[in-house]
Amino acid sequence: MLPRRRRSPLLHFTRASRLGVSVLSNLAGATAAYAAPQAAPQRPARSTTPRVVVEALDGTLTERRLDAPPITSLSKIGAAFVRFTGVDRDAAVAEGDPIAPRDRASLQLAGGDRLSGAVRGGDGDLLNVELQPGVQVQLSIDGIRSVVFAARIPAAVTASPIAGEAGDRLYLVAANSLDRSDGFVDSFGAEGIVFEDARLGRRTYAWDRVAALFVTPLDDEEVGPDPDPDSAGDRGERVSVSLVGGGRISGELVEIGSPVAGVRIRLGEAAEVRLPGAIVTEVTLD
Repeated sequence: MLPRRRRSPLLHFTRASRLGVSVLSNLAGATAAYAAPQAAPQRPARSTTPRVVVEALDGTLTERRLDAPPITSLSKIGAAFVRFTGVDRDAAVAEGDPIAPRDRASLQLAGGDRLSGAVRGGDGDLLNVELQPGVQVQLSIDGIRSVVFAARIPAAVTASPIAGEAGDRLYLVAANSLDRSDGFVDSFGAEGIVFEDARLGRRTYAWDRVAALFVTPLDDEEVGPDPDPDSAGDRGERVSVSLVGGGRISGELVEIGSPVAGVRIRLGEAAEVRLPGAIVTEVTLD
């Protein structure tokens, strides 16, 4: 608030003094107008209509019609990024029960990608992972390098679980310590993991006992040149999908549809994953 101006004690002014007062009065008025609180500029309201926004290589943004055909290639449309806007991400997460900290695992995938989610059982070589409440994906054991439940590791354990030099390694919660088992994963099941230990043989361990799992890739899983060059044209582009709350998953692009349909990518030869637009922040070429 500006200080109140004092009234001048003079009642009569010369012409020069009147001119000086007039100039000062104008300056004071301009200063007061400048100092007065200015109304904040009105920003355009953010669209609440779900949209698919494509960012071109030069930064140009284009909104696609919701009834437009799915995107099957980013390079063919000159896109650097594809994003979903106007989606209710909070509502998508609220559809299911929240994941308890003890059940949340950090997964490292082949190629360096990382995911965060809850293990919801499995079927043979496939592991069911809930990324967000109500949103599950199936990951092949061939694409998994580690699964770590940090909240299950007792505070008394000072050394972090690490992978073995050969074969798979399983860490199990045991009172204030961890039991270690070296061998290989036989299969994933609804109730637990079947693990073949070099000393103990084949046993099934409940999921709530698992603190960490490290999977060693087989020799024939090493990435190499495509043995059949003619088959490369049938494969989709490899893209990276960033997820709400952190995490990223890469795979061959099947299609990017509407915000409801989301993104479909292929992991490995057969496993296909659909990621709803509400949990996707952006899609880009990997």
